[in-house]
Formats: sequence, C-alpha cells, structure tokens
Amino acid sequence: MSTVSRWTTPRTLRVGIGAIWLASAVLFLVGLGALSADRAALRTIARDTAPSIVAAQDLGAHLADLDTELANSLLGSVADRDVATELFEVRRSAANRRLVDAANNMSHGDADRIPIVVIGEELGRYLEIAARAQWLYLGADREGAIGLQRLATSLMHSRILPAAGALDAANRDHMDAQYTRAQHDSTTYEVEAFLAGALLVVVLVAAQVYVRRRMRRRVAPLLLAATVLAVVFTSYLVGRFRTGREDLRIARDDAFNSIHLLWRARALAYDANGDESRWLLDRPRAADYETQYRQKVAQLVSRPTGLSPRDVQSGGVTGLLVDEANNVTFPGERDAAEATLATLAQLAGTDDRMRQLERQGQHADAVEVCIGSKSGEARAAFDRFDAAIERTTAINQAAFDGVISLADRGLRRAEWLDPAFALAIALLGWLGIRSRVREYS
Repeated sequence: MSTVSRWTTPRTLRVGIGAIWLASAVLFLVGLGALSADRAALRTIARDTAPSIVAAQDLGAHLADLDTELANSLLGSVADRDVATELFEVRRSAANRRLVDAANNMSHGDADRIPIVVIGEELGRYLEIAARAQWLYLGADREGAIGLQRLATSLMHSRILPAAGALDAANRDHMDAQYTRAQHDSTTYEVEAFLAGALLVVVLVAAQVYVRRRMRRRVAPLLLAATVLAVVFTSYLVGRFRTGREDLRIARDDAFNSIHLLWRARALAYDANGDESRWLLDRPRAADYETQYRQKVAQLVSRPTGLSPRDVQSGGVTGLLVDEANNVTFPGERDAAEATLATLAQLAGTDDRMRQLERQGQHADAVEVCIGSKSGEARAAFDRFDAAIERTTAINQAAFDGVISLADRGLRRAEWLDPAFALAIALLGWLGIRSRVREYS
C-alpha cells in the first residue's frame, strides 16, 4: 500500500514532465548530430574532393599541352615558334601552380603523395630536356633537337601523365567512397530521427492518455500542441535527410560526373593535339603518332564525323563526349554538348586536311594548317572545341554549385530549427502538465 501511495497523480505527472524533457533532448541531440554530420560530408565532397579532382585533371591538361607546345616550338616559321615558346612557358607556369595546389591539398596518404612526388621530380627532368631541345633547334641541330624531343615526350607519356592520372583516380576514389558513406549514414540518420521522434510522440500521447483517464479531461490543449509539433518536426527531419541524399545524388551523378568526363576529355584532346604536331615534326615515327592520335580521338568519340543526335542516343557510338551527351540534365546542357561534338568534327576535318597536304609533299602548308591560328586551321579549330567544352563544363559546374549550396542551406536551416522545435515541445509539454499539477496544490 505504501508503494502505491508514493506514485500519486502529481508525482506521476512530474515524472511525465521529465520523460517529455528527456525524449525532447534525445530528438534534439540525434537531429543536431545527424544534421552536422550530413553537412560535414557534403562540405568534404564539395570543397575537398571535387576541387582536387578538377585540379588533377587541369594539371593533366596543362602537362599534355606543355608537350604539344614543345613540338610546336620546333615547327613552322620564327613567328610560329615564338608563339609556341610563349605558350610553353604559360603551360609550364600553370602546371607548376597546379602541382603546388595538389601538394597543399594532400589528404589521402601515399595515394596522392606518390603521384605528386613523381610529377615534381620528372617534370624537372622534362623541362631540362625540353630546354636543351629548343636550344639545339635554335643552333640548327634539327636532328639533335628532335632526338631530345622524343626523350621528353617519352618521359611525359611514360611517367608524368600516368602520375597525373593516378592523382585523379585517387581523388575520384575518395569522392566515391565519401559519397557512398554519406548516403549510407544519411539513411541511418533518417531512421534514428524517426525513432527519436516516435519515442517523443509516444511519451506525449501517453501523458495525454494519463491526464484524460485520471482527471476526466477530454484533451489537454498544450500537450496536443506539443504532440503535433513533434510529429511535424520528425516528418521535417526525415524529409530533410531524404532531400539531402537526393541533392547529393544530383550533384555527383548528374553534375559532377559530367564535369569529370569533360575534364578527362579536355586533357585527352590536348594530348591528341600534340600527336598531330609530333606527326609533322618526327617523320620517322609518324605512323606511331598517327595511331596514338586515332586512339585518343576514339576515346573522345568512336566516330567523330557525321554524327546525328540519334546516333549518340542509340548507343551506336561511344566515348567520353558521348557519355556526357547521354548524361544531359540541366538547361542549355544539350545544346552545349552537341556544339562540343560539332566542333570536334570540325577539328577532325582539319586534321584530315593537314595529313593530306603532308602526304602530297606540301609540308609548309601542312605545318601552317597544324599550328596556324586562321579560321580554317587546327589551332583555331581546337580553340573552338576547347571553348565548347568549357561552356558545357560551366553549365554543370553552376548546377553542381547550386545543388550543393541548396542542400547546405537546407541542412543549416534544419540545424537552427532542431533546438527551437525541441525547446518548444519541451516547454509546451511542461506547461500542459504543470497546469494539471497545480490543480492538486
């Protein structure tokens, strides 16, 4: 009898207040921790791995074009060589800056440290060999210059560019691992938020039932309001995690996958452009350079000319640019992707004309088509192709940044709402029961 007497109605109601406060605190802590973790994962992908991948691809493009301009500096007229030498210095400077950026952003251990060390060491050797080749060419030792150019190109393609590719792969693997973990964790957070919210609702409903049974009240308005708030906020949290996962999927699959494809295509195109110049410069190895050019272009598009949108969508052609055209999602992206394919077709046509001139014995004209900047020549055609890739990339980059920003704002807003809702629910629960306790005073 004494045990029963200790659990009087007022005491039970006070215990109910404590239970409501405890359940509110659980929902608050679960929500705050989960939202903070979701935001941290989002920022890691957006501000760490994505820029690192772009930086690695940009480094690869600068390195490939560096080797292209080395070949160009040994071709053509004095004016052509001066332009190529100036561009060579621009690419050297840009590659060094990107290498410093990569070194400052190392975060994956040997996976990115080793490629950076290899690039740093081998690039120094490459630049030394390139300088000697240019010096010999100015001294009229063409054969000696071409021999050193072969050595430099071999070093670039056997050591330096593969290391840049390994750096890109390390960062991409890290992004994919972070993405998979973030998606899994977000699902876990959603379940935890649902369970914490359900616990709070059960406690509030139990308090409401107890008040009705012991005090003959149909409903306690403040407890009802607290219950409604608990249901609303739990639904909001669960929906926020689902929306965050979808935003992250759009950012990676729809936007960043296209960005990555386009940067890979750009670096590959720079290297293929160099094969054209090396084909003209080093005639004993012309067949090898032509084969390499064809293989690289095929990686961009298996059939670069005579394409229609239906060909791209039907799966009859393959390549990085085809993959991008089939991943079109955002306004303006389709037109930009089709323009990129069209400019590649123009570039392939210019290449055919250059090779035809060379085979007809018109070497000077072939060189002019290869490195000239007039509208119908290869450098101008490549600039149009490069600009088209940049436009398509910019559309996807803007979409990526927009989705990431939207997701971050949503999670940050939820972080502010989490303590506000938890406090409001606890306060309403306390006021709703306190008024019943006072009836016993």
